Amino acid sequence: MIYADILEKNISPVPIRFDDDPDNFEEIEHPQCHLTLGQFKNCRIPVSAPLTPSVFIAFILRNFYNTAFKKFTQDLNFKFSLFAETITNNEKKILHISID
Repeated sequence: MIYADILEKNISPVPIRFDDDPDNFEEIEHPQCHLTLGQFKNCRIPVSAPLTPSVFIAFILRNFYNTAFKKFTQDLNFKFSLFAETITNNEKKILHISID
């Protein structure tokens, strides 16, 4: 089965959200661009820059649909352009996600 690695009954799904929220920016407490895991109110892991749709889709496919991704990766044509960095120097000093 092609998707067996994600259909196991013992796997607990966790929502993953990447946000770009310059209006509510507060250094370290609410990074402009951040990763949220689950439904935790203050889970905001700094991310170096907002994600383009193609970078986000590739991330999801590579990490959660890996069997299909490896099988069909040659048929996919992702253009990996990146947005400008939004992370601050202080946010770089704590655990964060970097996209280069």
